[in-house]
Amino acid sequence: MQYDAIAQSLTRMRATYHTSQDPTEERQSMSRSHAKGGTTFKMTVVDQPRVEAALRQVFEGKADWVILAYVEGKKDEVELVASGSGGVNALKAQYPTNRIYFCVVATECQATGSRETVKKFTVVTLIGNDAKPLQKAKSAGQRQDITDFILSVVPVHGHYQPSHPGELTEETISSKYRD
Repeated sequence: MQYDAIAQSLTRMRATYHTSQDPTEERQSMSRSHAKGGTTFKMTVVDQPRVEAALRQVFEGKADWVILAYVEGKKDEVELVASGSGGVNALKAQYPTNRIYFCVVATECQATGSRETVKKFTVVTLIGNDAKPLQKAKSAGQRQDITDFILSVVPVHGHYQPSHPGELTEETISSKYRD
């Protein structure tokens, strides 16, 4: 009873308390276990067969990396920007200034407990310093959608997001796969 008086004097509202043994219909509708879906991200891949072919080229060793990015002026469309060879250094030369790139890069990593190397495929998110703040925020939510699309075409072993071009090196990516 004293809690009600304190709550009323602080908030000028009458306090109401519920116990967990007293589930009301309203509380059940707000419960996460009874939630009916949330916001789903809708993403479209422009020229999907071409994007899938570029991803397969990386997997088959015909290219070292591929870059996907939002279509300029569109918020939920992704397109193929470039693909190429030359390893991580060639990808670093493509680091964006005002866009967000979702890349798949193939790197050679030393197999655990062995002298042999294995090829690993990593989704690398490159965010330019001048990328729009709303675009950055949206990309955080859509990163998984883009990764899921990539996974439907080729395997991916990990994710990496450097904060500046200097952090984008073969060594930093391969270190993600060491014990």
